[in-house]
Amino acid sequence: MNASYKDSASTFKQNHITLATCLDDIAQSISASLVLTRQHYLSIKPLIRSLQQALFNHLQLQNQHFYERLKEQQRGAPNNLEFLEQDLKGYKIQALIFFDEHPADMGDLNPKNFKATFSEFSVKTVNRINVEKNFLLPLLANEA
Repeated sequence: MNASYKDSASTFKQNHITLATCLDDIAQSISASLVLTRQHYLSIKPLIRSLQQALFNHLQLQNQHFYERLKEQQRGAPNNLEFLEQDLKGYKIQALIFFDEHPADMGDLNPKNFKATFSEFSVKTVNRINVEKNFLLPLLANEA
């Protein structure tokens, strides 16, 4: 395995663990209450910030150059790479919408429909992690 791809695979795995932990922390924090108050929502803001930072750092790894390099190396799996790229584009849009509706800064005091949108976003994030585990990591592992 190419050292660069080995490092990428290791980083992806660690990022997946970090993202899952962030999601779990938020889910545990909001599960205790039937209605999310402003005070409780504000107490979750640092967790939202941690999720946002971890997610954006992770997504930066999957830039155009990353996929171009993989396409050059992976002549036998272009469909998987196209799928991964397209899925990523859709997921990035969903992430931007979520963090726009629920910014990590303390200026947003309205919990609006945070529980519902977080639940939906959490499922989408877990789905993206699974896509990466099932499709991207095996491609990285196959690199020599």
